[in-house]
Amino acid sequence: MKLPQLWIFERPGILIPVFFFGLVPTHGQLLERECAAAALGNTFLTRSGYCLPGQNQAGLGQIAENSISLQHSRPALCPDLGISSISVQWVRSHGAIGTMISNYGIRGLGFTSAWLAYGLAFRKGWNAGVGIHFWHATIREKWLHHPCISFAVGIQAAMNDRLTLAAHVSHPAGWYSSHAQFVHHPMTITVGGSWMILPMISSFWEAEVITGYPVRWKLGFEWKECRGWALQIGAHDQPFTVSGGIAVNLTKWIIHVAFAFRVDRGSTPYTSLSYVW
Repeated sequence: MKLPQLWIFERPGILIPVFFFGLVPTHGQLLERECAAAALGNTFLTRSGYCLPGQNQAGLGQIAENSISLQHSRPALCPDLGISSISVQWVRSHGAIGTMISNYGIRGLGFTSAWLAYGLAFRKGWNAGVGIHFWHATIREKWLHHPCISFAVGIQAAMNDRLTLAAHVSHPAGWYSSHAQFVHHPMTITVGGSWMILPMISSFWEAEVITGYPVRWKLGFEWKECRGWALQIGAHDQPFTVSGGIAVNLTKWIIHVAFAFRVDRGSTPYTSLSYVW
């Protein structure tokens, strides 16, 4: 796989096929990762709050407030590549609906992703959700367009006040336009949960399975301080990555910064700004 640092030397008009291979979603490469999830070793199954439609659709079933979030990351500190997204969640009876739109690429090539999701609390402590994923890759110089569509489903079960278990299946099937292999998302099954170790400290652990790859393990810890800030650390393997982040809650505003260091790619910074009402 081509490293992001090398993409800036391969413009679409010069080396189109090679550049496209750099965009193939591979095991452990998820570019649209939300800031808090990235800080916690890419764990996401039991989280709720903001930026859920593209990751944890079941989490929409337990939110109690509307929110809007702006996210940005810069993989491997590549100056030509930035990933930006906006996510909105609206509370509805017994659940919530949300949407998330992301865009990234380099000069001449763009990639747009859109999620529409709904989460439902169908009984006390149990939440389920489903999301529809649309994405589109284009090269302006070649008039090349490839739309695709797929979906994801998830479920959460709160066993008690401290333990929550969850499962998620993403992209089990879909429609892909012709010759769109470079934006084909493999089916991914994720199982795991969270455990509240102490009143302010929670642990998150997950196992991710993709056909043809070894099981990928993810682990995260979060310390929420009563004055409105949180500290997060995490790690996952294949490839080995360590991460961390700090969130500050200013009543209605949430500011979050995070980083992830991957051994074969270097550091990736993440930032987000969310408003809750």
